[in-house]
Amino acid sequence: MEQISDVGKRGNGGRWNGGWGVVPTNETVEEGYESQLAVNGSYVKWRLLCVVLASFGGGVIVTLMLSIGLRGDNQLVRPQHALDRPLESVEYVDILRGVAPTSPAWSYGNALPIHALPRGTAHWSVTTEKHLDEKWFVDTNNVKFVGVRATHLPSPWMHDYGHFNVRPSIPTLSDPTVWLTGNKAVLKPHHLNLTITSYCSGQGCTQFEFSPSLHGGMFSMRTPPGLPGHARNLIFQLPRGRSSITSLPGSTEITGVSKESGTMSSYVAMTFGNHISAVVEWPEGVDGKVVCEPPRCSFAWNGTLQGETVRVRVGNSLISLEQAILNRKREVDIYPTIEAMVESGKNVWNSYLDRVQIHGLTKDTVGAKQKLFTSLYRALLWPRDLAELDADNNTVHWSPYNGKVAEGHIMTDSGFWDAYRALYPMLQLVYPEVAKDILSGWINAIRETGGKIPEWPNPGAADMMEGTMSDCTMSDAIVTGLINGDEADVVYEELLRNAFNMTSSSRGRSFKEYLQLGYIPRHVSLSQNHYLADWAIAQAAEFRGDHETARKLLERSKNWTRLFNPGTGFFQSKNALGYFEQTKSTFDEFEFFLRGAYTEGSAWQYRFYVPHDPKGLSEVYAKTGDDMCSVLHKALTITPAFHGVHIQDAPSMGEFSFGEYCHANQPVHHVLYMFAHANGCALEGQKWIQKAIRTFYGKFGYAGDEDNGEQSSWLVLSALGLYQLAPGNGKYQVGAPPLFPKTVIQRPPELGGELTILRDESLPTTEGFYQATKIDFDGVEWDLTNHESPPAFSYAQLLKGGTLTFRK
Repeated sequence: MEQISDVGKRGNGGRWNGGWGVVPTNETVEEGYESQLAVNGSYVKWRLLCVVLASFGGGVIVTLMLSIGLRGDNQLVRPQHALDRPLESVEYVDILRGVAPTSPAWSYGNALPIHALPRGTAHWSVTTEKHLDEKWFVDTNNVKFVGVRATHLPSPWMHDYGHFNVRPSIPTLSDPTVWLTGNKAVLKPHHLNLTITSYCSGQGCTQFEFSPSLHGGMFSMRTPPGLPGHARNLIFQLPRGRSSITSLPGSTEITGVSKESGTMSSYVAMTFGNHISAVVEWPEGVDGKVVCEPPRCSFAWNGTLQGETVRVRVGNSLISLEQAILNRKREVDIYPTIEAMVESGKNVWNSYLDRVQIHGLTKDTVGAKQKLFTSLYRALLWPRDLAELDADNNTVHWSPYNGKVAEGHIMTDSGFWDAYRALYPMLQLVYPEVAKDILSGWINAIRETGGKIPEWPNPGAADMMEGTMSDCTMSDAIVTGLINGDEADVVYEELLRNAFNMTSSSRGRSFKEYLQLGYIPRHVSLSQNHYLADWAIAQAAEFRGDHETARKLLERSKNWTRLFNPGTGFFQSKNALGYFEQTKSTFDEFEFFLRGAYTEGSAWQYRFYVPHDPKGLSEVYAKTGDDMCSVLHKALTITPAFHGVHIQDAPSMGEFSFGEYCHANQPVHHVLYMFAHANGCALEGQKWIQKAIRTFYGKFGYAGDEDNGEQSSWLVLSALGLYQLAPGNGKYQVGAPPLFPKTVIQRPPELGGELTILRDESLPTTEGFYQATKIDFDGVEWDLTNHESPPAFSYAQLLKGGTLTFRK
């Protein structure tokens, strides 16, 4: 994909005049719009990715980020004056968004085009890479098709396990090729349908299809008549040297186990495997057999002059082969055809996505709706639930934390350092039943690790990131009532261990210094994480009536002031003697760290990392002769710079021209909501939030790693006009006017009331952004200009439902 920018003046009701040879159109252009572009006398297709507006000379300067190419894009929902039929919610989902390019040095999502059901254990992805241990294994610009990979990879920075590959082969022809972004390709969460262009005859092309279940899926391969030769193969390839695969003589079934080595939370080595059961369904009259040459097996058959369709049904299990067979029979064998399974998967996805209803849809909101539903799709994949149903329909799981099989849910493949900020607040607001299952799974993890939540499991405790940010999520769950009774007792005990016990806390060896000094020497961001976690646990303690614990932790959470250097206006690292490690003359505010004083960022990205005390931060800035308004504004408008270590998040600041606001990484995700607490600019954050939605989310993907649903959840919450500034107290702060005129969260009555969010038609716009000064919640009005007490609503209020209206 090539990206370019173009500047032209917009006038005549949306007609594009001049400007780099764009073919004029009388349509109003928006994200997702398609047209043609004249380049050197030839026309190529272009697609509008994002728009940045600025006033100039009575017109509007428009900076376009375009995607140009000769390839089609069947994933695009095209604006139309009148759609042939109403699109179903899952049809808006673009699973290729955030996939390309694939590189450890640059990221537009670093995401996979995952085929799965909501909350599915089994994830599947097309692959263009033959090596099973490759982590960047999808290149949408590569026509080479290596197959479909069963994967448990949560991020290219982590580890895949239980993975294997399924690919078609016709030995007499060249390797299979497909056009992943072509108009004939279908890539949806519940359905993959590819035309193999190298396996064509004069009478058609080979079609390769797949549809997922919770723990497996169905493959279908249909070859046309007239192909050269007779041999056809569907090959199962497992990792070499650590897997086994076999079949019984004369059987139509293969069984295998993709083995892995890993660690449990006690860091004891273990071996585990993803058990596989695959059964082939031969068409009548087809001569087929199973051929195994470990580590691969193939379903091989002879083609006929009429062509044929071969189906293969697959079940997976982390428990046993018997469970894999049971999963296959329950989830896959019940469907007579792949068409029936695709229809069922579509209905499942729609049942989840329809929870958020958008009213008054026009062609001008199609692109925005695609953003929203693609984001919900990403969020509903994580964290991974390893639960399975046994023969007696009991929910059980294999535990990556002790290697045993136990009752209930268990969660893995997600990091709290990322997810606490937006994923959990979004899920508990829109999908409270999903949030409860997830929390139950983490509580089981506490039990199975001996008292600790793994902060970044994959699948056992990897704990790649710093801090115990699960403290925020679990404290919030107590305050909101999502967990109670014995489960709340288990969680609270774990929170207290993290907060006070130097030997059993998950906060690590530096925790002793934190308790003694009030900060961790040489580590600003880790100290800030502990301050926030202390504040969150204090909320849970207060909720439970443990007032003395709440008092102690609230006092500790205020120690963030010890790392603020009034001489520079930044948070800086100190040594154990209490001195700042850099003087004003040696301090480099733009120096990026992977680990060290700052985590995956510089001093700029942590300049506002006190979301639990915005008033205190504003007061500190005032004492330096500055004010939070000007500091926030400078952060968003300064020329972006980064020195030192290169990480994939840093370049996006320059690309998207948002100053030092690095939306590519989580530490800044609350920053735009800090405006509401700043005297003199309480409303300015609304513009920046809307600009962030337009700029950082588009057909190109994301402004950095998508991070297991967190980036997507930020968009969902911000599109609703709500955000949890500091998870832990169960409150959602009001943000910018919502993305759509009317949005309804339709939770079933047993889960909560219906929440309607309205954007008043009379809202004024400035530079293309809506601005509200008041908000009305069921007849009670709040002033959005009040920086002393910006409107925020409790989880209980929002769960009950009602009507939230943004007014001028």
